[in-house]
Amino acid sequence: MTGRVLFRTDASLEIGTGHIMRCLTLADGLAGQGSESLFLCREHPGHLADLIVSRGHKVKCLRRPLEPIEMLGAQVPPHAAWLGVPWLKDASESARYIAEYSPSWVVVDHYGLDHRWQDVAVTKSSKILVIDDLADRQHSADLLLDQNLGRQKGDYDHLVPSGCCRLIGPDYALLRPQFAASREQTLERREAAQISHIMISLGGVDRDNVTMRILDMLARLEIKWLERITVVLGASAPWVEPVQARARRMPVSTQVVVGSSDMSSIMSGADLCIGGAGTTSWERCCLGLPTFIVTLADNQQSAATALQEAGAAISLGRPEMDDFELRFSGAFRALVSPDAYRSLARKAAAVCDGEGTSRVLKHMQEQE
Repeated sequence: MTGRVLFRTDASLEIGTGHIMRCLTLADGLAGQGSESLFLCREHPGHLADLIVSRGHKVKCLRRPLEPIEMLGAQVPPHAAWLGVPWLKDASESARYIAEYSPSWVVVDHYGLDHRWQDVAVTKSSKILVIDDLADRQHSADLLLDQNLGRQKGDYDHLVPSGCCRLIGPDYALLRPQFAASREQTLERREAAQISHIMISLGGVDRDNVTMRILDMLARLEIKWLERITVVLGASAPWVEPVQARARRMPVSTQVVVGSSDMSSIMSGADLCIGGAGTTSWERCCLGLPTFIVTLADNQQSAATALQEAGAAISLGRPEMDDFELRFSGAFRALVSPDAYRSLARKAAAVCDGEGTSRVLKHMQEQE
């Protein structure tokens, strides 16, 4: 596949980093096939434009609004405020760049955008790939990707055109190739069912500093088998320094990794993860990493529920729940048996094989 691809997606302290990260994975795959990518991102706090450039892709930044804009009306998407401006303003600004760049594909990964933006901003000469997780609004798409476990094609009936090809489920999860490359060896190691290393990864931002609470709870549990902890935070996370200070006071060796570009190695080396229910869920599944899931936002609830129902993770619920710490300690008791650990690892590995990016690229190529 050759040609140009334009991505309209955002990161921010409110949105998080997952949309940008999975779009970067797709852009890297496109680059390997000779395509050039341009990212169109609004300058929200934590926008990640520098990261995009460091990965070898182009970025055009849409101006950050000077003050919050109230999103009114029953017809706006539930996450319209994440856009930062009215959708029509964003569409008119984006349309100029799309017309100048003349991409063969426009990839839209943003909960605040729907079919109206796509109809206004994108010319008929470009095909549209929409990446979604919510099935809560209409899209004008040629390809629709929803990589979530438990999602059905029928969930998008009446939300996409009849000719839209729907890529549904973790078979299409956008993972970097390092995950598939290390999968076999890592799954073999999981069979030993030896737990000594915990990874904590609560999203690229962790705006509410749930990481600190997890560290406090781990310290109180005094887990005898625990030898070390690795905390992963994004470069735009606002609580890096307090977490680093807490790490130095932990009863076991605790490392804080900020802005890692090698999550596959960290996950491969960990025996257990305490993590969010966002896009990294599929990375953990690919490597069979048993996980205690913390639901950090309403839009993560369905993924957390589906993973628990599949036996691929243990859901702890929301941090603000009254019994959260009780559920936390109970989850550790559930993994006392090596057989319980192996079962969780195997069922996680059955969810995602790490080859989703190549499958999405193939579908894009077939539609050209």
